[in-house]
Amino acid sequence: MNNGSRSITGSLIYLIPSFALIFVLLMSSSNCGYTLAQKGNNLPPSIKSIAIPVMRNDTMEAGLEALLTNELRRRFAESKWVDLADVEDADATMVGIITKFKLSPISFSTSDFAVEYRASMEVSVRLVDRKGVTLWEDHHLAKVREYRSVIDIFASEANKVEAYRRIARDISEDIHDRIFDGFQ
Repeated sequence: MNNGSRSITGSLIYLIPSFALIFVLLMSSSNCGYTLAQKGNNLPPSIKSIAIPVMRNDTMEAGLEALLTNELRRRFAESKWVDLADVEDADATMVGIITKFKLSPISFSTSDFAVEYRASMEVSVRLVDRKGVTLWEDHHLAKVREYRSVIDIFASEANKVEAYRRIARDISEDIHDRIFDGFQ
């Protein structure tokens, strides 16, 4: 390599961070349809407490409503942005329906037994104030998780339950963050 090619290569090394910075700035300024509002409680000041009654489960998978409701309550209680209250005492109420649940095998052993599954859940959820005014809603909030099926039936069941828990946790965090952090 001669000295001329070294200087070009050396110059390029210094330019790459500049190009990367320009690219990041351009991408962050483009309008992708989503906005991130100021972090914090973006609810009206009158909303100091929220009720989270048990969600309705319109699927054939029993127990999802309790799992999701408990995760929602846990997430809202941990953040302490609002207090949790009974429906009759709350300033707003979270109304939710588990609309879809699907469990599908996605990989198989050489003897055609399913060894990995994909679980997906979709919910419709609204936050309404005492007057019935919708403060926030999403009718197609969906999350997916995969899990392994193994020979030990108890271990497989534990993997499945953990996948369901993670879906409920992901949905709960998404709902919470979109309400309080202003993600539209």
